[in-house]
Amino acid sequence: MKYLLISVILVTSLFGKVNLTPEQTKVKDLILEVAPKYTEYKSTILAMAMTESSLGLMVLGDDSESLGILQLQVRTIRYIISKDKQLAFLSKYNDKQLATFVLRNDHLSIIIACKLFEYYRKRYGYFQAISRYNGGAKNVAYYNRVISWKKKFMRK
Repeated sequence: MKYLLISVILVTSLFGKVNLTPEQTKVKDLILEVAPKYTEYKSTILAMAMTESSLGLMVLGDDSESLGILQLQVRTIRYIISKDKQLAFLSKYNDKQLATFVLRNDHLSIIIACKLFEYYRKRYGYFQAISRYNGGAKNVAYYNRVISWKKKFMRK
């Protein structure tokens, strides 16, 4: 059923209109509320969440290695924690606890993703920030999917 719903959403979005479930709308609204506090690229973060998890419809990815609405891996969370003083308090938790936090707390997941995106953007630029978010310095296919979603959301 979940895959049928995702297919319907993806097919209708091909025609320029993004139809969201109530759950997806809730996630979208949360991203649009939280992201601007950490980045000026809120629509990019929104598009990344759609690309990564269909705005929360699939919160486990990569054999359950990637977690939450923005598909963060525990090792990536640890990396950004080490770079950001505001998130340093998370370093005292073990990997299972961090994974639980990301799965249960969309707000925290958005903050971590925004900080990671901004770290990459300031260091490597916009294209590579998106590309590196999905594991590659030149992940053109992922970048194009994110930009495609960004355009669709901006049309709305």
